[in-house]
Amino acid sequence: MSDKRNNPSEEFDVFALIHSYEQFFGKSHTYWHKRYKNYIGTNRVHALVELDRTPLLNQKELAERLCITPGAVTAMTDDLEKKGLIEKAYSPTDKRTIELRITSEGQDLLAETLATAKVYVEEICNVLSQEEKRALFAINQKLCMHLDQFIKS
Repeated sequence: MSDKRNNPSEEFDVFALIHSYEQFFGKSHTYWHKRYKNYIGTNRVHALVELDRTPLLNQKELAERLCITPGAVTAMTDDLEKKGLIEKAYSPTDKRTIELRITSEGQDLLAETLATAKVYVEEICNVLSQEEKRALFAINQKLCMHLDQFIKS
């Protein structure tokens, strides 16, 4: 019996693909945590990126950008606020809306995280050519956009 996971000419096995993604993310996550002790979590980093790009986002907008529930954003932003990485304030135009702003401590941690991530990505992707890196990114983006159609319907 041939091993279809290692033979692309055989019938495509979507579960082998999903498993390979899970393995990659699990191993890369383990390596990241060994390398970087100040890591606060992917969604929290993405939240800081969004707040750095767009000051004064409200929680609903942040939830939409991160593709997570409003409840998850509330818990996450409470944690980020306790750590001093963001500030929350009621909107001056709508007291029902809480606006979020990254603090200087949040900007410092974000800069440190992004610098470490750049080196990390270079380390784990150095086995790929530039063409393979571009293809990998393009394929992942294409699959994500395709999946969005199913999720939204």
